[in-house]
Amino acid sequence: MIRESLRETIVVFGVGLALGTIAAVVAVRVSASVIADLLFGLTATDAVNLIAAVVVMVAVALAACLLPAHRATRIDPVAIIRNE
Repeated sequence: MIRESLRETIVVFGVGLALGTIAAVVAVRVSASVIADLLFGLTATDAVNLIAAVVVMVAVALAACLLPAHRATRIDPVAIIRNE
C-alpha cells in the first residue's frame, strides 16, 4: 500500500518538478537583468541553489506521501468496512 501511494506521488511530483524547474530556468533567463541586481554574489542560474531547492522539494513530497500512507497501513480494513 505504501509502495502504491509512493509510486503515484512520485509520478505526479516528478512531472510537476520537471515542468517547474524548466519554467523557473526560463523565467530567470527572461528576467536575468532584474534578478541580477537582487542577487549578491550569485548568478541568476546558480546550479547549487537550484539543486538544493529540488532536494528540499523531494524531501517534503516524500514526507507528505509517507506519513499518511504509513498511518493508513495501521488501520484494519475489516473494521472500517464494518463501520460503514
